Amino acid sequence: MATATTDRKLYDIYRKAKGVSKCEDSSKIYCYNHFVHHRQELNKQLDEVEVTSDLFRRTLTEQTPQSQNYILVQQLSDELNKLSNITIKQDLETLVNKIYVDISTMSPCKIKINDNTRWLQDGITITGGNQRGNELSQLDGPWGICVDDDEQTIYIADTFNHRIIEWKYGATHGQVMAGGNGPGKRIDQLYEPTDLAVDKEKDCFIICDRGNRRVVRWPRRNGTCGQTVISDVQCYGLTKDHDKYFYIADHERHEIRRWRIGDTCETVVAGGHGEGNRLDQLDSPGYIFVDKDYSVYISDEKNHRVMKWIKGATEGIVVAGGQGKGNGLAQLSGPREVLADQLGTVYVTDCGNHRVMLWSKGAT
Repeated sequence: MATATTDRKLYDIYRKAKGVSKCEDSSKIYCYNHFVHHRQELNKQLDEVEVTSDLFRRTLTEQTPQSQNYILVQQLSDELNKLSNITIKQDLETLVNKIYVDISTMSPCKIKINDNTRWLQDGITITGGNQRGNELSQLDGPWGICVDDDEQTIYIADTFNHRIIEWKYGATHGQVMAGGNGPGKRIDQLYEPTDLAVDKEKDCFIICDRGNRRVVRWPRRNGTCGQTVISDVQCYGLTKDHDKYFYIADHERHEIRRWRIGDTCETVVAGGHGEGNRLDQLDSPGYIFVDKDYSVYISDEKNHRVMKWIKGATEGIVVAGGQGKGNGLAQLSGPREVLADQLGTVYVTDCGNHRVMLWSKGAT
């Protein structure tokens, strides 16, 4: 077997016979007869490196705050920064005037809504629209809805058909997901359901089965019957927060309660001081919306107002209406569904006035 010493001796014999030498730094082989030529080639390459280095230094010197390009970049950056948190940078490493937008710290676009904003007056029918009825292409008194963006599906509490309908985007008819066996209190029936939420983790619906005074859990896939999770509650509205807590509006006890599946009791988070119009009271609360900060927005139906209850607060804040029943722009009449966007703008279905109202944050 050849050893390292033997290999080295064989290489030395080969090197002397061929008249070559190995550069230890670059591991390249050069012949003795052409050393001068090799040295000239290396000097030429070194000169090219020095020229490139000089050009790079010159470009950096020219890219001073007084240069026209730099001023242009700064102006563009200033204008875009007025709109959002966008950073404009100039990439000097490529030695070209390359501008790009750094969106790593971009904030959500701020939509400006003011008194001159105009909204489209003609809507698009996406479910129903085939008169009142109980066919799969019809609805009868739909109340609450739940939108699943992932599956492009709307789930509808088809109240007077006593069922929950699934309607895919672009479909001409729906599919019964819960109930649909006539009004009744059997476990395979619903009685005037008013709202629902989807629990994707457990793959089920949580339904306000108002006529039966109960909250029902119903499988979302091939479910033939439900299970009562809360009894003796006149539930109108229902929603869910990011921590998988559910909120129900008890129309009869004038309070909003929070609970999680598996809990043995609920927690009152708004109202709970009897019927009334004080800031710590509600009167027939209907629908609910919970924002990312866990503030609860409530359509306080018979007080004709929308209340915002900050997490942990002992009383609410009027964010819409509260000026008595009426059709003025400062009034509501029996508000129902409510939601709020990231800017604190409140949208509410003003049922008695047959309109949808927008209330900007702090507006009267």
